[in-house]
Amino acid sequence: MLEYNRADFPQAVAYATQALKRAHALNKNPQCGQASLIRASAYERQGQYQQAEEDFWRAVWSGNSKAGGYYGLARLAARNGHFDAGLDFCQQSLRACPTNQEVLCLHNLLLVLSGRQDNARLQREKLLRDYPLNATLWWLNWFDGRSESALAQWRGLCQGRDVNALMTAGQLINWGMPTLAAEMLNALDCQRTLPLYLQASLLPKAERGELVAKAIDVFPQFVRFPNTLEEVAALESIEECWFARHLLACFYYNKRSYNKAIALWQRCVEMSPEFADGWRGLAIHAWNKQHDYELAARYLDNAYQLAPQDARLLFERDLLDKLSGATPEKRLARLENNLEIALKRDDMTAELLNLWHLTGQADKAADILATRKFHPWEGGEGKITSQFILNQLLRAWQHLDTREPQQASELLHAALHYPENLSEGRLPGAN
Repeated sequence: MLEYNRADFPQAVAYATQALKRAHALNKNPQCGQASLIRASAYERQGQYQQAEEDFWRAVWSGNSKAGGYYGLARLAARNGHFDAGLDFCQQSLRACPTNQEVLCLHNLLLVLSGRQDNARLQREKLLRDYPLNATLWWLNWFDGRSESALAQWRGLCQGRDVNALMTAGQLINWGMPTLAAEMLNALDCQRTLPLYLQASLLPKAERGELVAKAIDVFPQFVRFPNTLEEVAALESIEECWFARHLLACFYYNKRSYNKAIALWQRCVEMSPEFADGWRGLAIHAWNKQHDYELAARYLDNAYQLAPQDARLLFERDLLDKLSGATPEKRLARLENNLEIALKRDDMTAELLNLWHLTGQADKAADILATRKFHPWEGGEGKITSQFILNQLLRAWQHLDTREPQQASELLHAALHYPENLSEGRLPGAN
């Protein structure tokens, strides 16, 4: 299952085959049918439908995979246009798991396609009462009658969210109906990156340039990375797009398929050398997995040179220096040379404050602590307030060194209360 979710279907087949060899040596009808179900699904993803059908039939022998096995057979039947057989398989699946919404949606669609519109409408009315937020059901409601009111209801539910478009289109593709998926995406008109890529993947290469360009352009408006197998398949088919290579690399890196991710990022920067995030991905791998500081630094420097206003890249470049044991003076020089960018982020400002304190420049830190409005972030609790306390202590010591105890006392008493601009308070009962 791990390799299947990584979209490594040949490896999933290999592991499932090993599991079945072990299971069948003891019992030709094992209690657990998950290995057969996984292998069938992996075969299906690779277009090996005959082998998939054989394993789906094996999966229905076991109780824990009966519902999934019959659903797989229903998908194959729908793909081949055998709607009556598909309906029967859906019913068998629903006997084992009556609330599987994907199976319910496929069953309703097959009723429509087989000419049983009245039955489909009655079933759908009940399903919409039971599952009012299922976007595929609302698409079916429009698809059956094509009324403007049904279209408005469907679009109103989806509200332009890409997850709704991707879910319905992905189901239609899995059911072997790419034409319906393309029609559905065109009707919903979701202007977000992954639905646009999915829509482009359903067109001939010569006709999808506009959609691909639009997908790249709208990504900053709503950042979402691929996490479903349908999205991965769509991106893999658009080999001419450098940004699709980047998104695929992010998917594979997240799934710990590092070799695939690195090959994709390398291809990405070959196709678009000016794309900073491609170099950033290579840098992250170079440090985290190869432990190669020089290579990671070169990649990150290249990325920051391409995107000098990206504070995240400056933060990560400083973090790389910090992790590699660079001196405070070296780190501070980099941040002060890019001070305007460094001050864009509270976490980087916290590092800057600490470096000023380490290099004996408490007055510079005091100016920032007195004038900047900070915003708490998850994982950063106490980072700014600790720098505030340290700053008060260091400046108090300076006054003691110059025999000014009154000023030192004022600073120490002020350290007991956090200023409002730090946006953090003491917990009740804290010492």
